[in-house]
Amino acid sequence: MDQRSWDHANKKGPLFRSMGKGDRLGERAMSRFDVLHMIKRRAEAAGLPYSTCCHTFRAAGITTYLRNGGGHARARPDYR
Repeated sequence: MDQRSWDHANKKGPLFRSMGKGDRLGERAMSRFDVLHMIKRRAEAAGLPYSTCCHTFRAAGITTYLRNGGGHARARPDYR
């Protein structure tokens, strides 16, 4: 971890920050669009379908949790 990342980790503020001009780390939090754009870029690079999105990872994580013995009440507190 470089010094800039370490310094930021010890301060209040957004954990995932936007990129500024010239690939500089920005001060504002990533927007929903920024996150989706990042996921789409990484999915394309990995050869995953264009339909890959943020929810893909949430759904896959919960499925894996349940398959490994996790309970519905913990995975989804509003589950009845």
